[in-house]
Amino acid sequence: MGLAIAILLASAAWTRMAVAQDFSEPLDVQVDLGQPHVRFGVSGVGGGFAGVVDGFSAGVAPRVGVQLDQHLAVYLQMHGLIGNVDRSAGGNRVVGFFFNEIMFDVTLLDRFQIGLGPSLDFAWNCPMQQDGVRSCANGNGRFGGDLRLALALGDQVHGTDGRSGAVISLEVHPTWLDPEFTWMMLVGVGGETF
Repeated sequence: MGLAIAILLASAAWTRMAVAQDFSEPLDVQVDLGQPHVRFGVSGVGGGFAGVVDGFSAGVAPRVGVQLDQHLAVYLQMHGLIGNVDRSAGGNRVVGFFFNEIMFDVTLLDRFQIGLGPSLDFAWNCPMQQDGVRSCANGNGRFGGDLRLALALGDQVHGTDGRSGAVISLEVHPTWLDPEFTWMMLVGVGGETF
């Protein structure tokens, strides 16, 4: 019985505090962007190839990691893409691509992002070339890299999330096919909390 009375008294006191608080004024919360916080983003991407493979692809690129301070971040980025390769890779085919990057990023003036990192790349449904070289790795992991240049638009500062906004990006993604590279150029549009 005593526990029930204590709970009722605590509930009544909390209700009085909530009613007395003025919710018409916005909370003035300052975020210390110098503290590490979660970085998250996702973009729709599309583009084409240059090099030993020709064609185009489109898909999605999620990113998650840590914004170490106002300028520096480390995050994982993946590209899940479906594309079409032409006769330079043995014929018109629908091909799936999966890129896995560890990105090191610098944010300048709260809007400009420059990211660079190594990648482990996979592709499926790639045909054999006439000389017997698999042009797209065909399920085997290949080393690659990623250079990401992005512009954040309409960024806002939130109480716990840091900055956020719409992001437009341009990426250059080379993949080593041994002995040559193929290059993918991707344009992305999405959103990001950083």
